[in-house]
Amino acid sequence: MAPVETTKLPVPVGSKQFVDAFDAALTAYRRASHDERLQTLFCLLEFSLGDDDEHVGERAAVYRAASQEDPYVDHVRQGTMFSLLERTFPEMFTPEVTNDAFAECGRRMMYDDEHDRLNAMEFPRIVYRGGAGCENDVRKCRSWTFDIETAVFFAEKWPKRHGNPSEPVLLQMQIDRAEVMA
Repeated sequence: MAPVETTKLPVPVGSKQFVDAFDAALTAYRRASHDERLQTLFCLLEFSLGDDDEHVGERAAVYRAASQEDPYVDHVRQGTMFSLLERTFPEMFTPEVTNDAFAECGRRMMYDDEHDRLNAMEFPRIVYRGGAGCENDVRKCRSWTFDIETAVFFAEKWPKRHGNPSEPVLLQMQIDRAEVMA
């Protein structure tokens, strides 16, 4: 009898298998040391994430946690874990590589209610970014918001809380739906 050819099916976002994997990976990531988190993120970004990847839930959880984490090195805030990794391994982070990694996993990082809100929005629309210091450095960041008050907070209050004396920078730009990664 000839062997039957099989195809691995993708793990659907929102399925019990995806949610269980996401929750387990998020717990493990949060328990890891700072260096272990950087190493995990580095390894994930080295490998592409296809729709047939059976570990899509785990990868989505780590990407989400890394994009929300504010690491400090020598008492200085480093942005997100992605920002810190980008400064640690600059040769790995061309804009294409970084954008591809977020584009592959961006939608998987979002919860159902976040998908619903994003799908209900009309585009093009204005997004905002607040920060301190050099306008070009603030512009390069990937986290922008639809809420101007959030951007004002990150331009005026957040840097002062962390001892950053730089001048506030508040930016805005218009985006299309295709430019939203998560």
